Amino acid sequence: MRRDNEFLVSIISKITLVLLSFVNTIVINRYLGAELRGDYAFILNISNIITIIIGFNIASSYPFFSRKTGSNLIRNYINILFVQISIYAIAILVIYCFFDNKLLVSVIIISIIIQFSNQLDFLSIILNVNKRNRIVIIASIINTISLIYLSFSFESKVQYVLFVLLAYNILKIFLFLISNKLIPGKNTFKLSTKEVLKFSFFPMIISLFTIFNYNIDVVILKLFVGSKEVGIYSVGVTLASMLWIIPDAFKDVLFNRTAKSDSIYLVKLSIKINIYICIVVILFFFLIGQLFIDFIYGVQYSSSYNVSLILLIGTIPMIFFKMINTLYQSIGAQKFSFYILLISVILNVILNVILIPYMGILGAAISSVISYLLSGIIMLASFMKRYKIRLDEIFIFQAYEKDILKNKYKNFSLNRR
Repeated sequence: MRRDNEFLVSIISKITLVLLSFVNTIVINRYLGAELRGDYAFILNISNIITIIIGFNIASSYPFFSRKTGSNLIRNYINILFVQISIYAIAILVIYCFFDNKLLVSVIIISIIIQFSNQLDFLSIILNVNKRNRIVIIASIINTISLIYLSFSFESKVQYVLFVLLAYNILKIFLFLISNKLIPGKNTFKLSTKEVLKFSFFPMIISLFTIFNYNIDVVILKLFVGSKEVGIYSVGVTLASMLWIIPDAFKDVLFNRTAKSDSIYLVKLSIKINIYICIVVILFFFLIGQLFIDFIYGVQYSSSYNVSLILLIGTIPMIFFKMINTLYQSIGAQKFSFYILLISVILNVILNVILIPYMGILGAAISSVISYLLSGIIMLASFMKRYKIRLDEIFIFQAYEKDILKNKYKNFSLNRR
């Protein structure tokens, strides 16, 4: 497939993943029930936070150093990642010997595996985004089949779902390593590990704050409400997060492109396409969302409709942050993203603590959307000022952009013949 078709292929892949994720949510929610679903959501959110911290987001620095040196640094990064995972493997053995808390050990093991999987995933996007998408789809299909088998064959336990999650990420690791021949060896270019770690600090903090921005509400909710309400809220979060799949498809390709050049026109085009897709999805969910939730998940999750709708609206301002941040990471402007997220997370936490006691799960959703809005507006204003972009260029398709879309569709159609 030609590089001109990367966006279309990535979108198709992400839509496939949305469908598989949708099936997964049905299976998990019905298998666990609202209360166990709440426990699972809490564990998963804690694991996501640990994953970012211990991963140190090393792979995210690759686009910057690749552009800076003009060299292929994959071998350097693979060596660093293998040293990292080896250190953590030793650490988990020590923890297992001295701590009797099986849940703690399990969460740490899952976090270690997921961070390694995520970093290889990022490098695979840079190497060949289409190949990476095929790998993720294959692993996701196997994951979905495993969950379906689990739901019919075993009693409801959170541990079983966590085991399937672990197996899914191990499978992805294996496929990433084999397909891209990511084997440790002699470095092809001299690159200081200290310099990589130093640069990766801000992307790590940014990713951590991003996770906080998306997931801190679930953690705070657990302090004020029961597991059942957390489970209901998590269904709303899951449904809303499915809409992130489309922006993430564009983000993946933008990481691939901005690793080599600024590609400002692609950032603007990606923002526009995503905004209009999100508006259509939000309107569609507004009309049939309640019936959809009751039919698919059951009436026990009915009250997650309002949460889903509120969080879906919050998707729009975060499109600005996601798309523009790919460019900022590549040009070394990650400190700006850090400060935006710092302000956003602080606001999110404060609003959650204030609103949840009075409004429950709706208060958590509203708090998140307000923080998303702040992040998106500040990032957009910075982007427009830095590159002297007019407001209409962000929201209205320009003539040359229409031509680009027509040509990409034409090329995609020809390649399918």
